[in-house]
Amino acid sequence: MGGRRNEQARRAHHDPEGGAKALLLLVGTPEDVLERIVPGDPLGLARAVARELRGRAYLLDAGQVLRRTFARCARSATSWRGTPALEDWLLLRVREAIADVLREEERVARDSRRDPPNDALGWIARPLGLRGGPLRGACARFNALDVHLREAFFRVLLEGRPLEAFALEAQIAVTEAGRRARRGLEIFREAVAAPEDGASAAGAERRAS
Repeated sequence: MGGRRNEQARRAHHDPEGGAKALLLLVGTPEDVLERIVPGDPLGLARAVARELRGRAYLLDAGQVLRRTFARCARSATSWRGTPALEDWLLLRVREAIADVLREEERVARDSRRDPPNDALGWIARPLGLRGGPLRGACARFNALDVHLREAFFRVLLEGRPLEAFALEAQIAVTEAGRRARRGLEIFREAVAAPEDGASAAGAERRAS
């Protein structure tokens, strides 16, 4: 433990901000670490979770992933010895937390008898003009798609990026970009109740055409 503290002290001298963050993980039980890293989120884990979910185009409850990330960091803190670098180590914990939540959501999707509501996922239905329905199960099936399909749906239909702009960015034909975006939309239209008046869903179809 002394060697570990000395190493962190040397790092703190050269990188005061990073060193201060590292010190939050150094001492105590997982419960002690949680008490230091949850209030105010001094490690910036909420931002890291948001970046990773968007970058990998996963439709998950960010709050659920964040809570799991806190727990992962607290449990693994005593095994960290300064390598990899703190930001890389934290990113690994975020990715582990995402994998945990993905497995949980897959279990929900497999149980057709129940699809407990998750209000944090409601924002997905609004831009698609959908109401109610088994959003969690649909999201689990969406998350199992190839990342290229997820990205097209996410950027074009949820973020509203023009189809042509996304195609240029992805270096694919506009027709292929539309095909990819529609694949994600099909999952939700199959799983969720009919559109409220058809107009919003028709708009989503047009954006993917």
